[in-house]
Order: sequence, then C-alpha cells, then structure tokens
Amino acid sequence: PKLQPDLRVFNSCIALAARAGDLKAAERMFHMVEETTARTGQKPDLYTYTSMINACAEGNDVERAERIYASMKECGVTPNSRTKNVLLKAFARGGNTKKLKQYYTELFLSPNA
Repeated sequence: PKLQPDLRVFNSCIALAARAGDLKAAERMFHMVEETTARTGQKPDLYTYTSMINACAEGNDVERAERIYASMKECGVTPNSRTKNVLLKAFARGGNTKKLKQYYTELFLSPNA
C-alpha cells in the first residue's frame, strides 16, 4: 500500500509554506487535506485553518483569509487566540482598518468572544 501523509504532516507543510510566504504551496497542501477527507476521515483542524489563515496574511490575501475563517467556523472549528491574531494580522497587512476594527471588536470585545 502507498503511504499517505497524515494531518500533522499536511499541517506542518502549510505552516512552513506560510512562514516562507508561499501562499500557493500552502493552498496546494490545504486542498490535499480537503481531498483526502473523504478517504481518510481526516478533516482540517484548528491548526490547519490557523496556518492557512496565516499563509493568507503572509501572502497579503485578505479576502481568502476571511473566507477560510468563515469556512472554519461553518465546520464547527472554534478559533483560538492565535487564529484570531493571524486573522487580524491579515487585515492589518492588507491595510483594511475598517475590517480590522470590526473583527477586533467581534473577536476580543464582544460578550461571545
């Protein structure tokens, strides 16, 4: 049988691609996780989503970061403080102060935060 990487390997690759500023490589790994979900049952987890949002922040793709964050919440994955911070970093790097303030309030100041 052919060896298949597990979620930890994919997560590490996404995080390394983010650190290198290679959004395309991170996206390829993220899509591989999504493609293998049906076969392996390994769904993207908190670390997968956080690393991918960070890759978007590093790649200055604010819209994609926001979409991935929304997808994460739709899948029932609860963001932690690292996830929230990398999302805010994406808005800050993109110069979107309106969204930065909106999400800061939602993520850190609202009663449900």
